[in-house]
Amino acid sequence: MTNKIINILIISVGIVFLCWYLPVAFYNVFACDDYWFGTNVRINGFWNNQLFYWHNWEGSYTHTFLASLPHVVQYARMPLIGNMFSLLLFYVSIYLFLKTYTNLTNLRCLSNSLFLIAFLYLCTKGNSEIRFWICANVTYVSEMSFLLFFFSLYHNLNKESSYKKWSLLILLLFLIGGSKLTFILYAVSGMVMHDVLFERIEYKYFIITSLILSVFVILNISAPGNYIRIGEETMPKDEQMTLLGSIFYRIIEMKPFIISTLFLLPIAAHWKPQYSFNEKRVGITLTIFFVTFIIDSIIMYLCFNDSGPLRVYFVAEVCVSIIVLFILNHLYTSVLYKYKFESSLLILLIIMILASDVPMILQVPDSIEYSKKARERDEYVASCVDDEIIKITPLPDSHLMLSYFSNDEIWLERIYLPYFQKRNKFILMESFK
Repeated sequence: MTNKIINILIISVGIVFLCWYLPVAFYNVFACDDYWFGTNVRINGFWNNQLFYWHNWEGSYTHTFLASLPHVVQYARMPLIGNMFSLLLFYVSIYLFLKTYTNLTNLRCLSNSLFLIAFLYLCTKGNSEIRFWICANVTYVSEMSFLLFFFSLYHNLNKESSYKKWSLLILLLFLIGGSKLTFILYAVSGMVMHDVLFERIEYKYFIITSLILSVFVILNISAPGNYIRIGEETMPKDEQMTLLGSIFYRIIEMKPFIISTLFLLPIAAHWKPQYSFNEKRVGITLTIFFVTFIIDSIIMYLCFNDSGPLRVYFVAEVCVSIIVLFILNHLYTSVLYKYKFESSLLILLIIMILASDVPMILQVPDSIEYSKKARERDEYVASCVDDEIIKITPLPDSHLMLSYFSNDEIWLERIYLPYFQKRNKFILMESFK
């Protein structure tokens, strides 16, 4: 009976998550760089825009492709379609990952995958950037999904692997090679950690996979746009971080998330271990991951002269969650299951997650109100004729949505108005109704 209650509560976590995520996604609107991508797709065309960014901004062709895609069709609900695309892709990738590395049943894989997404979207440092912002949600979440698909496929590589499996692997490597550098780093590091942990003696799979990936990475890092962007992003700031300061900052910023992964215990208790991992190899694996995080921090500093934007933490957060999930599974199956309080502990942890969703649900109405005002502003600006002075109404707090720069005059002039093909003079009003 207790197990049944725990299973129902795990499903409830996923349902409650969808209760705040789906309504906000439905009313979601473009923000920040979304308008910039939209303008460039309109000017250059979809395919030429890929070359435009490769030459003028970044070589991450997968990232550019995904960020450009929502602007191919002019449709008010494209943000919703983008959010649903990334959510479903992420859900399927986690499901396949759990099916590959655990002996969970299909039903439990389905419920646990949604639980894990609910946890990640609730606790991620990226907040609205990862949850709803098209430029980050469709890109970072999708690229993380490609990484999980890849790890599931890499685990099953052997001498009997078919051409179909190798073709799919090459496609995934093409997508990962065109992603942000942090995804490429964790892809290589993940292969090393996998081979150490599972004692894969044959290195040929790692070598072949790495060589294929390197071809696409060269295409990525050789883009002229990378050096243009680095020049822009690394301009001196008012408060300049040091490299060591940036690394320590990122470590400190990850501490709350690492502590919150204890809430993954309810799903970590759902399967019996398939593998017996050597303790020394587990230690080596954890060390490799820590070194990877440090290298990731160095890359962020070289690219931004600071710790990097909030959304870049998502890759490390997902990887930490997976590592902790297996550690908690070992802790539960070897120690906790013997104690009578273990069921009560699992129920308490799930109830605490459900309680954490309440503030999110309470912010839904205000998020929708922001959306309505943003759409009204878009419609008004689009309807303005040439030479008319545009009176732009400031937008209120966006709550769960993203609203960076929405009331910034420089952004309005250089990014927002060009999206609507307006060169008019404008006035930013002092208040909104």
